[in-house]
Amino acid sequence: MLSVPTVALLFVCFIVALFCSVGVIERPRELVWWQGTVLAMLSAWALIWRDRRRKRDWDDVTHVELRDGTIAFLPRRMMRNQGWATARSPFPVGSGLECHVATGDRYFTGDHGQTLLKSLWIVRPDRTRHSLLSDVVGLDLRAMVTNLGNSGISFRVINVYDGQEGEHTETDITAQYVEAPRRSLVPISVLLGTSNLWLGALVSALTHNVVYVAAIGVAGFATMAVVSQRSKTSKRSALVHVATHIPSYAAGYAFAVIVVWYIFKK
Repeated sequence: MLSVPTVALLFVCFIVALFCSVGVIERPRELVWWQGTVLAMLSAWALIWRDRRRKRDWDDVTHVELRDGTIAFLPRRMMRNQGWATARSPFPVGSGLECHVATGDRYFTGDHGQTLLKSLWIVRPDRTRHSLLSDVVGLDLRAMVTNLGNSGISFRVINVYDGQEGEHTETDITAQYVEAPRRSLVPISVLLGTSNLWLGALVSALTHNVVYVAAIGVAGFATMAVVSQRSKTSKRSALVHVATHIPSYAAGYAFAVIVVWYIFKK
């Protein structure tokens, strides 16, 4: 996570780059606007690079610590000030760790779409489970999968669902938290999440025909909705999820179109 000062400076760089970009659009022949845009972008990159290379203060990071045959959940400083306590328990050789993600029904029975609670469990060598923490907040499960796996310690993420009729199911979802796939999907996620803005800007720059712009917007939203849905999501849940995103997608698309048309009109 980036530090608070770095985030604040990045916000300033973003505002400067935004104003300079507007200057480039309005007066493309004036070199000062190009210089300001490039300088703001380079400053943002330098801030991120510097913050990533700084020495980690573990007191500011919620983490799990293994030492002297024990395991401990250590909340970060801010959480401790809010009343969160350290949880500690014996951790015999050969033990593993599980994070149980309790889920419920968000839209209808059997949806499994609502996260209710996360808890940590120790799996002893005799396969018995012992609770370490009943309410987990602040842990990066992707980092835990990678770091504990590299240390030779078994760590699994289990989806736990208790239905309204008493049914109890457990599903291993550790594969969803593997580090490598996340890195490869980040650019795709950003591209899909901003598709209404860049698609609206691109289409409005090419044509002023309202019918064409609207048709391409509908096609773009349909494509985004299909690509972003996970294969394990039920059809009813997927439809509800897509429907809830229509207003925000349409608003962003219309905003990009209006802004570009206004700029070209001037």
